[in-house]
Amino acid sequence: ILRLLSGRTRRLGVVDIAGELGLPKGTVHGLLRTLHHVGFVEQDADSGKYQLGAALLHMGSSYLDGNELRWQKWSLRVGFNHREGMVLHTVGYDGRSVAHRLSFAEMVVPYRDPTPDHYRRTAFDIGEWGLGFMTTSLELGCDCLGEIYYFDSAYVNAFGELMPIPNAICMHEEDDGILWKHYDFRTDLTEVRRSRKLVVSFIATVGNYEYAFYWHFRQDASIELEVKATGVVQTGALPDGETPAFGTMLLPNLYASNHQHHFCVRIDAMIDGP
Repeated sequence: ILRLLSGRTRRLGVVDIAGELGLPKGTVHGLLRTLHHVGFVEQDADSGKYQLGAALLHMGSSYLDGNELRWQKWSLRVGFNHREGMVLHTVGYDGRSVAHRLSFAEMVVPYRDPTPDHYRRTAFDIGEWGLGFMTTSLELGCDCLGEIYYFDSAYVNAFGELMPIPNAICMHEEDDGILWKHYDFRTDLTEVRRSRKLVVSFIATVGNYEYAFYWHFRQDASIELEVKATGVVQTGALPDGETPAFGTMLLPNLYASNHQHHFCVRIDAMIDGP
């Protein structure tokens, strides 16, 4: 049941789960009551359907209480807003404060193509549009793999309507190679410790591009930020026989304009206090 719920972007009812697993509805209902009692699943009060519960993250070295996350020696709060998308608050390590706030403040994409179709293109994607507004729901098996917990989110549109984003933020662990190793030639013994890292991520679709933002928290107290750009390129047309002076030829009469991506990260550091 837990594996089935972890692979879905929507809540499932007793009938849905029974049909997927080939079990009697009474059996599924009894199992769900037990899982709900220990907090491994949560039931929506309106629909009566189920999703994974936060108590799953009390197991091992992970703990989640609302939006407060503790993993290994790390602690942080996961937030979200219309402009910046995911925001991390009160980041700490081993009881010591590290940062008050971590987020993306701006993203600028200037096109370096003076042709009539592209000369005016200089997008401020966060300030003019908003990463939260363009955040997309994540799916198991493609966007995230492994032991996963999703955070739902929402924003208010221009008409004052609440717009929910299911599975807006993904949190999962990854293997991170060797953390420590030593070979003792006197005893002919080798000791190796594997490293784990916590990854908190979200993805925004900005016009023709997808931007994937990843915050990595490692066991050696290091933080790494990764941004992946994917999607499709912005194209322009050319007359027969011409080649672009400010772009890359894709096909006859079709090219991609030269441009750059500049990211501005807001880091409100708070090392051992304000």
